[in-house]
Amino acid sequence: MSASSFDVMSVRADDAVRGTARADGRKLCSLPAWPLDKLMHWCNNPSSMSSDNIDVRVVEFGPVTFTDEARSIQTRAARGETAVVRLGSIIFFCANRDAWMLDPEDGFARCLMRDGAKHPLGIIETKTQFAVKWNADYAIQGEAFTYIQRGTTSVHTITGYPIRPISQSS
Repeated sequence: MSASSFDVMSVRADDAVRGTARADGRKLCSLPAWPLDKLMHWCNNPSSMSSDNIDVRVVEFGPVTFTDEARSIQTRAARGETAVVRLGSIIFFCANRDAWMLDPEDGFARCLMRDGAKHPLGIIETKTQFAVKWNADYAIQGEAFTYIQRGTTSVHTITGYPIRPISQSS
């Protein structure tokens, strides 16, 4: 994959945390524009909203990377688990042997697994760079998760996902 095919280009991690990552005036990374001390406080004091056998949690930066979490959510989806995990401003969730990575601020999505079949992660991550090849746009309407795969005009609507915990994590 070439970096030019990415909607979110490589940015310096400190710029991403400050929300200042830009190129040609275009937003590159939607990590929260929070002061680092508030971000670290929020990440180090995770909330837990587990209910109805849905594991909902916030994980902290550092020990867990976006790539680690994407692989973890794929594994959990393969086991048939339902989970919602927030890492920074990115939400990972799995249900019904599907797994997704979401950017709720911009409505971007990356399908990580569908019907038990793993999809490429589409993540480039180093200590100083983070990039995601978002391949869909999504919306939550009532109890439905609707997405449009980029490059197509097909609209797909899925029910049975943990919509309330996803929305509460946004």
